[in-house]
Order: sequence, then C-alpha cells, then structure tokens
Amino acid sequence: MKIKVKLAIGLTMLLLVFGVNFLMDKHYNEKMETVANYHHFMSIPALTILEKIDTNFMKMNAKFYEDIAKGNDVEIKEEFFRNFENTKNLIQEYDDLRLVKNNDKYLADQMMREQMHAYASDMQISLQNYHDVSIGIFSNEINQSTLFGFNFDEIVEEEKHFLELLSMAKQMESQGQNINQAQINSIVEESNYSQNFLLIISVGISLVISILIINSVNSSIKNISKVTQEISSGKYDIKLDKTNDEFDEISNSINQLSNEIMVKTDEVKKQERLSAIGELSARLAHDLRNPLSAIKLSMDIIKHEAYPKMNENIEEKFRVIDRAIHRISHQVENVLEHVREKELQLSSCNISDIVKDSFASIAVPKNVKIKFELSNNNLVCDRAKIETLITNLLVNAVQAVSNNGEISVKTKGDSKSIIIEVQDSGLGVDSEFQEMIFEPLFTTKQRGTGLGLASCKRIVEQHKGTIECKSNPSTFVVKLPILKNPLVESRS
Repeated sequence: MKIKVKLAIGLTMLLLVFGVNFLMDKHYNEKMETVANYHHFMSIPALTILEKIDTNFMKMNAKFYEDIAKGNDVEIKEEFFRNFENTKNLIQEYDDLRLVKNNDKYLADQMMREQMHAYASDMQISLQNYHDVSIGIFSNEINQSTLFGFNFDEIVEEEKHFLELLSMAKQMESQGQNINQAQINSIVEESNYSQNFLLIISVGISLVISILIINSVNSSIKNISKVTQEISSGKYDIKLDKTNDEFDEISNSINQLSNEIMVKTDEVKKQERLSAIGELSARLAHDLRNPLSAIKLSMDIIKHEAYPKMNENIEEKFRVIDRAIHRISHQVENVLEHVREKELQLSSCNISDIVKDSFASIAVPKNVKIKFELSNNNLVCDRAKIETLITNLLVNAVQAVSNNGEISVKTKGDSKSIIIEVQDSGLGVDSEFQEMIFEPLFTTKQRGTGLGLASCKRIVEQHKGTIECKSNPSTFVVKLPILKNPLVESRS
C-alpha cells in the first residue's frame, strides 16, 4: 500500500474521530445549556420568588397582629392588604414560572410543572383562607379589652398551613437546584471521559499509521541499500521487488540503472575484446599486405612472361589466383579500414558518380543483373568513405544472391537528405539477426571477416546518418544528411 494511501486512511480516521468529538461536544454543550438555562431561568427565580412570598406573608402576618394589638388602625389594615396582594401576585408569578420555555421546550419537566402548580394552587387557597379568617376577625372589631378572650386557633392554623406549603415548595426547588448541580457535574465528567477516550483513540491511530509508514520506509530503504551494495560489487542482474508504494519509482529507476550498467559493462568488455582483436587484426593485415603485394606483382610478371605460351586451362588458373588475391586484398582493406581512425575529408560530391565508381571497382558475375535508378543530387561527404560504403553494400548483395540474381540500386534526395537503397533478390536476413548484422565480426556467411557491414554503420554514423536493414525483399537503406558547411559539420 502506498504511503500516501496510508496517510489518507490515517487522516480520514482522525477526521472521523474529530467529527465524533465535535458532535459529542455539541451534545454536551446542549445538555449543559439546558441545565444552565434551567438553573438561570427556573431554579434561581423560583427560590427568589418563594423568598419574596415568605417575606411578604410574614409582613402581612405581622401587620395582622399589630392591628389586633392596636385596634382598628386604618393604615395598618391597608399595609396588611397590600402585603396580601403582593403575596398573591408572587404566588401567581411562581405558578407562571413553570411555563417558561427555551427553544420551544419547557425548562421544567412534566412532573415538576405539576408539582409547582399544585403548591401554587394550595398556597393560593391557604392564603385566601388566611385572608378570609383575618377579615372575619377584623370585622368583629376586637379591642384591647376583649383581646385576651378571643380564639386565634383558626388564624394560627392557616398561618401554619401556608408556611408548611411554602417550606415544601422551597425544599422542592432546593432539591431541584441540587439535582441541577449534580447533572452539571455528571455532564462535565462524562464530557471529560469521552474527550480522553477520543484522545487515546487519536493517539493510537497516529501511532499505528506512523509505525506502518516507518516500517514501510525502513524496509524499502534497506532493500534499496542492499541492492545498491550488490550493484557496486558487480552483481548487475539483481532486481528490486515491487513495494506498491512511492519507492516503486526509485526501485524502477535503480533496476533500469542496473540494466543500463550491465549493458554498458558488456559493451565495454566487448569493445575491449574488439579493440584487442582489432589491434591484432591490423598487425596481421599489415603483415599480409606486403607479401600479398609481392605475390600479385610476381603473378603479373609470370603471367606476362608466359602469355605467348598460355592455353585456356592456364588462363583459367591465373584468373582463379587473381580472384583469390583480390578477395584477400579486399578483406585486408576491410580490416584496416575498420581499425583506422581517420577524420572525414569532406568535399562536395555527386552521388551518382560515387555509385558508378563503386560499381566499377567490384567484380560482378555474369548471372547477376544490377539495375540502377540514380538521382543527380550532390552532398558534402568523404568521397572515399562513401565509396567504400556503397562498395561493401554491393559486395554484400552479390554474395547474398549467390552469384545468380538481381540487384537494384536507387538514390533519391531532397534539400535535407539523400537516401541510398541497395536491394537484392537473396533470402534476406532472419529477424533474429537483424539487430546483430552491424556488429563487428558478426557474419552469417561461411567466408568474410564480419567487418563489412560494421564498417558501413561506422561510416554512416560519421556522416551523421542512419542505416537499417529490411526484409522481404532484403534491402539496406542509408539516409545521409546534406551538410552545408563541411568544416563546421565535421568538427561538431
């Protein structure tokens, strides 16, 4: 699995954890808000109202006894009735408090609302009874002389009953406040627990993803280090396995580099062998060249002296010797031409003239027909090397048709390049050998040095051209650029 995929999975899981944490925080905040709203809009106001009810009732009760003591005091009675009305209104305010809402929801639950209404109703009744009894007493106009003979049990009973109801309401609201605080503590504790739990999960996910990534990176680095050490020790055939992560690109690059090093190493070894063979071949060719010239010169002298007495059989023997000397000379020249490192001697030449001169330099059997389609294009080249190129291709074609077949030579060109095609009616080159025929010393013939086509490729590359072999029919295609400035092009 790729590192970025692991990171994406880890980040996705962390985002999910954070999302859950956000939703839980929102849930706990809503619960806290509900409890806080109940505390602020219900619990505190309810206790405050009940305290006011208690205060006003006690004032009213005090005015009652003050009036009884002083006897029919108008101001005291007015104060008594004002306190009565205030207490009555506060009880109604307490009863209305149960209907307070937040976001269209009652702050108090159904049971709490019913209890508040029940206490409010009972206090209203008790307060009214207390009022009625007080009015009855006031109407009897009790005076100081009759005060000690009056029965106050009924008013005391109503006073006691009202205060009991008020105490029960206070107790209920105090319990609600305690429950409210307990709920807050529970919500805080639950919120802390959930946050700690989610924090542990987040850290765990981070650690797991980190360990997976570190293990993946360490494993890949160890494999790469091991393979590079093997490559540095000369083992180029070792390969890195796919890891299906970002290190695959590095692995592919190292594998490709290993392949290239192996190919280059083989090429260097091959070039070293060829260089050694080339040096040896050059020495042998040079050593053969002088004796071969002496043999040819001696044969010419013998042929000249024996000419008057020669018959047809002897002439044929001389022709066989001449062909053998020519073939050996050609092979010696091929070896020397391949080994020599000469700079191009560039000049402007006509391609048609070069082809004709090349054709004139080879021996063509009677049963081989050569057809020419030559253009009249000029190009800047080393004439001697291009002539050697075409000569080698013609000799190769003559050998391919086994001295009995057809050969076609075509040239065509434009303002940028000239194309030379040499086609023969031979069997052609097998596809498995087409990549190898331009290599030095490679040949599929029983005779030959294997340097002819290698020399052709070398000459073409020196002229910055291309050469390729095609089959069905067998055709060698040479493409040479038309150089405009011989000095600049040859140096570049």
